[in-house]
Amino acid sequence: RIAPRVSGAGETSRMADSGRRIVLATIGSLGDLHPFLALALELKRRGHRPVLAAAEMLRGKVEGEGIEFAPMRPDPRVSCRRLGVDMAESARRAQGQEDYVLRGMILPYLEDTYRDVLPLMNGADLLIANNLAFGARVAADARGVPHALLALQPTVFLSAYDPPALKPTPWLPELVARFGPGAGQAALKMMKGATSFLGSPIRRLRRKAGLPPGADHPFFENPFSGVASIGFYSPLLGDLQPDAPAGTTVTGFAFYDRDATGAGAMSRELRAFLDEGEAPIVFTLGSLVVLSPGDFFDAAVVAARRLKRRAVLMVGPEGLEAHRRLAAEDVFVTAYAPHSEVFPNAWTVVHHGGVGTTAQALRAGKPQIVVPCIADQFDNALRIERLGVGEGLDRRRLTADRLSRALARVQAPQIFARAAEVGRVVSRERGEAVAADLIETLLPSRREAA
Repeated sequence: RIAPRVSGAGETSRMADSGRRIVLATIGSLGDLHPFLALALELKRRGHRPVLAAAEMLRGKVEGEGIEFAPMRPDPRVSCRRLGVDMAESARRAQGQEDYVLRGMILPYLEDTYRDVLPLMNGADLLIANNLAFGARVAADARGVPHALLALQPTVFLSAYDPPALKPTPWLPELVARFGPGAGQAALKMMKGATSFLGSPIRRLRRKAGLPPGADHPFFENPFSGVASIGFYSPLLGDLQPDAPAGTTVTGFAFYDRDATGAGAMSRELRAFLDEGEAPIVFTLGSLVVLSPGDFFDAAVVAARRLKRRAVLMVGPEGLEAHRRLAAEDVFVTAYAPHSEVFPNAWTVVHHGGVGTTAQALRAGKPQIVVPCIADQFDNALRIERLGVGEGLDRRRLTADRLSRALARVQAPQIFARAAEVGRVVSRERGEAVAADLIETLLPSRREAA
């Protein structure tokens, strides 16, 4: 049995000021951190005291913004060492094995997550967690702290009306389009039954914490067991559906894209490159997939030159040396640059389909080619196609020829016009403000919290 501690060294106590202590817990890559940072900054601006719990490797980025940080396992670097792989190999496995991240990187550390978050609940008014922070929700329940879900992409809600196009089930949206939501409900019920074993580790942790079993499935029920669910993305990407959990709100995107050092501006060299010629094609694979890019960037350069276009390659800090050979008069190679500054200067954006990168490309009003690799990226690619602002391209069959043909197709005038129209809408979204408004209504009264 894991007895919830009441006090102890390093644990927080309620402060006397008017702000409320709100713990935000996120598991994942930078794409999972950035929206939480945007929300934390908004809550701090309103006088609250946010604490952001995430992997230790992200401490500098959070503290660089003046936000209180709390280390929360799993830490990808430690997980990789225990598995006997480096980060690049882990990224490669994540792309090839559908359940690698969940079974290898998250579920084995449920109790660690619980133990890290438990002391943060002392004096906390509310927990906001992403859909993978299972152990954090158990800690909140053990302390009697209300918690809410912050969903960063529509796939989290597994709607029978708007089902996700995941890698194992790419046919599901078409099935529902042809036969209606009843077919979606039947398919999702089968998926739930086939993956019900995933709930066992969470139930065991709850029993050890002295809690009732609670929600049964980590994806179909567990994330929605709190006081509210927040869809932290644009309704253009996925609007509220009839079968959404009670208390669900779709807020619009929240944007944050400073680099790992906390700097918020692109380099002078990249600015000069953008200013001295026609708009380039921008190629990026985010912060995880970029660790194992294969020949993506080589194909990118060939495809851009076939179209007589310049290119910007965002290859990640680890890939900078390996890809420096691609730099040329018409190709700029950089580890990273803020998407909010680069994408508006692009001709087209080619990316992996992470929801944060997708959001930035939508806001910039540019056509997109999405080359999905893992998780929600396949669904985001389909949603980009539905919006009429680009298309998806199978990573497994990616060649310079296929990429150049896809780039040529998305240059149709109607796609440019639609991308600009969507960009005007998304640029007005302030998801962090809408979410903060909702969060303030969820906070218990002072008398209830005392």
